[in-house]
Amino acid sequence: MHEMPYVKAALSAVLEAAKGKKVKRMKIEVGSNVTDLEEFRELFFMLSESTAAGGAKLEVKQMKPYLKCGACKNEASSQFSPVRCPKCGSPDIETNANEVKIVEIEVD
Repeated sequence: MHEMPYVKAALSAVLEAAKGKKVKRMKIEVGSNVTDLEEFRELFFMLSESTAAGGAKLEVKQMKPYLKCGACKNEASSQFSPVRCPKCGSPDIETNANEVKIVEIEVD
């Protein structure tokens, strides 16, 4: 159930964006720490059953991974979530590995 915190974050964001209206369709992008998109979908459908997003069509895809170093400004693509910049070794890095982004939502 590694995907559970990401599913909960996505569902919360979808329900907030829907403002109480019934959700018909949504597109979600997730960071590279979400490793099993099928598990993500299954958990999302299970948790959303009794909500305004229950039964909605879900499209989920992985974001292109990136990292940016605050020290040397190096930008790179990375499939994993490093703790240090691969170029200079600084721990001052920003990555999208944990991001969950609602790209589109359609409500009634």
